[in-house]
Amino acid sequence: MANISKVILGVLTIGALAQDGLQRATPEQKDDYDYVLNKVSIVPTDIQHASARLKGDINIVMAAVSKSPYMIQHASQELKDDEVLMAHVAHAEPYMMQHAGQTVRKNEGILRMVMANDPSLIKYAHPDLKDKADFMRDAIKANSWLAQQASPAVKSMKDVMRIAVEVNPYMIQHVKGDALKDMEFVKLATDKNPLMAQHAGVNLKGEREFMLPLVQQAASLWNHCSETLKNDPDILAAKAARNLPGVVPEPEYPANPSKDEAKPLVDKLYQDVMSTLMMSEEKTSQFLKLSAEMQDVIWTPQSSTAHNIEQEDSVPVELSSDEEEMKVMPDEEEKKQ
Repeated sequence: MANISKVILGVLTIGALAQDGLQRATPEQKDDYDYVLNKVSIVPTDIQHASARLKGDINIVMAAVSKSPYMIQHASQELKDDEVLMAHVAHAEPYMMQHAGQTVRKNEGILRMVMANDPSLIKYAHPDLKDKADFMRDAIKANSWLAQQASPAVKSMKDVMRIAVEVNPYMIQHVKGDALKDMEFVKLATDKNPLMAQHAGVNLKGEREFMLPLVQQAASLWNHCSETLKNDPDILAAKAARNLPGVVPEPEYPANPSKDEAKPLVDKLYQDVMSTLMMSEEKTSQFLKLSAEMQDVIWTPQSSTAHNIEQEDSVPVELSSDEEEMKVMPDEEEKKQ
């Protein structure tokens, strides 16, 4: 009974403090360092009512995010671009990368750390990172669907894109360049789903050896044959048979690890990030204190599905009327933040 009374008293106390928070403060109070620091240390959401000057003060922001990493959204843009601060915030709540500045989004260590929790957070990576073969190769190994996030240059790298296509035939539509002219490479996709032949290079669409077995499996692929091949007697016979491909199951989107499963790797990556960042002795002391305080932050990872990746340059699959129920590409939905 005594414990319940303490909880109720605590809730009432916080409620009273919130009622007396920064929202009702005068402009002078909202710009008073000591006054604001005291308020946000108790009720972190009060930082949203602080003056613009104090939203750019590292100590004020640290006091708020140590209680709730979500409060980083109210920090100044300069602090959102502070790699050390954002490394701490992202370690506690990786989805706060959506508020990170461009310098932070270029930090490969920070991105690898948050992606260890949820690979789809690659969408917050700077384009420069998506143009790095090693970075994208590791991302695709973890989740083949991430191939669509690669830069055009990486999408032209056969060795990188092969990793995705071998597991997920739908990723053939994101491949660029000469790889689409390579029969062996394209067959990695068409052997799993013949309809992916529509993304093959022009040279392959004129190859009888390549197209005939596919048209025999899916008559609508006659539409993707070269003009010369469309008049081939065997191709025409395969088209007349009106063959329908079997239903090709959608590749599973890998489940995100639980917090406990991800923690050892996330913590290691976090330490790697921090060891590479140059900090003064004073700043080191500040952030070590913040790190200790943030150990108490409760974080519940958001669920992830195959539909939380923003689709890039996807090409719709053309189907005949006989195949209108054939599901080729999964619908993409925006991830709820």
